[in-house]
Amino acid sequence: MTSFAGLTSERVSAQATGTSLKGLNFGSTITVQAGDVIVVTADPIDENGDVNTALANVTYTWTATCGALSSTSTSSPSSTFTAASGGSCTGAITVTSTQGGGGETHPAAGTLSMTVNVNALAAADPVPTYTDPSPVPEIVPDGLTADDVAVIIPSAGGSFTEIDGTASIAVPAGAVANGTAAAVGIVSVATSGLPSPPVAAAEGASSGTFTFGSAAINVQWYDSTGAAQATYSLNKPAEICLPFTQDDLNGAADGPDGLDVWRHNGTEWVSLNA
Repeated sequence: MTSFAGLTSERVSAQATGTSLKGLNFGSTITVQAGDVIVVTADPIDENGDVNTALANVTYTWTATCGALSSTSTSSPSSTFTAASGGSCTGAITVTSTQGGGGETHPAAGTLSMTVNVNALAAADPVPTYTDPSPVPEIVPDGLTADDVAVIIPSAGGSFTEIDGTASIAVPAGAVANGTAAAVGIVSVATSGLPSPPVAAAEGASSGTFTFGSAAINVQWYDSTGAAQATYSLNKPAEICLPFTQDDLNGAADGPDGLDVWRHNGTEWVSLNA
């Protein structure tokens, strides 16, 4: 990150014509984040009282604490300061200016100093830790085989793709509670057996109706014993992918924008993020 800091004098002129260094202004305080890179700028004042960065033969001498400068001696009234990255601290950036050839030094004694407040970066979120059951159970529901489901564990989540199909579910790590395991399977179902669709859903706005597409699935969850669950809650959202056809696109309002994934919660249809 690069930012700029400085304090200008009351008279700033883009057409400064003076030639002699008669003063120097500098900011008083700046607050930055650890590791920030900023350009600090002083304002040289000429004999006309104008800020004049084009004065010839002027050397600017810089020091800094709570960070480092790219250069401690410059011919222009700026230097690049990199704030310390170790945490919060309070330091200072100082500057003096001297014009060669018998010119003046400003300030005449000492330095101009800007207080630098460096704020520590916010602590990174801790890496989550997950605890799997030990041992991880082999979940095979009655009437099914191990290939018909995927076991989902806290540390890795899991995924499943429908046997002889393309519908799939991906469950992230942390979705099931620590110390537990579950299983999930997917089977395609006929749309003719689904609950009645909602009326005038947004995706059918052009015709005022909602139409099922070509794909419908049943996502079935099982607990660690293999018992089917009527409902199952996850701590993190899973991703479900459904196939669609050209006929689905042709029949949807606005083509792809008219397609959506809906879930029946036992009472009503709910549109999912898609």
